[in-house]
Amino acid sequence: MPFVTDTMTDTAGTTLASHTGETGATWTLHTGLTVGGSTVVISDVNRARVASASIESNYYASGTPATAEYDVSADLVVKSLAGYAGLNGRMAVNPTATTYLFYYNMTGGNWNLEKVVAGTYTSLGTFAQTLTDEQSYAMKLQIRDAAKKGFVDTVERITSGDNAITAAG
Repeated sequence: MPFVTDTMTDTAGTTLASHTGETGATWTLHTGLTVGGSTVVISDVNRARVASASIESNYYASGTPATAEYDVSADLVVKSLAGYAGLNGRMAVNPTATTYLFYYNMTGGNWNLEKVVAGTYTSLGTFAQTLTDEQSYAMKLQIRDAAKKGFVDTVERITSGDNAITAAG
């Protein structure tokens, strides 16, 4: 059973921090993982999007995983080929900048799996792919003990045996 479910259904312009999802989903900006931050808002078609350009804005949901082994998934709808979009897992709550990240770098043209420990970013793998504007991509970060995997449209694209972050997050 999911510990967080959110369809992003709300009034257009509602900030993510003011939005409540269906299950375990009130959202908080992670100050330790936000660089040059931007507010995330709900769009007129029930999607989360940045309100203005930012370097990195990371939010976490209020739901608590029962174990440190779980999946994080979302659909990425490409509206601009600039910036980054992704998922976090095993994230330490403020102010520690510690998490696993699976994201797409729009300007670099690749998927990335990284770990961040106390603010230090380490690449665990990349996969080059050109995304198409206006297309949707199913993203999933799978966390199983020491196996971290990034999937795009159900296809495993990156895997790592790293297990530096062991707390559920």
